[in-house]
Amino acid sequence: MAETFRRGKIEDYINRLKFRKEILIRQLTQNEYVCLRENLTGQIQSIDFILNELIQEFNIKV
Repeated sequence: MAETFRRGKIEDYINRLKFRKEILIRQLTQNEYVCLRENLTGQIQSIDFILNELIQEFNIKV
């Protein structure tokens, strides 16, 4: 049961990271964030890296 609980928490965390990534992607297209595009791109890449590690490490089906 503890394994199922942990898996659920990891899946929830993955979903939150995906949501944050979507927000960053939306900000890339907004004019007020033009000066931050390089930073936003780096954050998106970092989130992708973490997502891939979590998915592989815990064998999560997306």
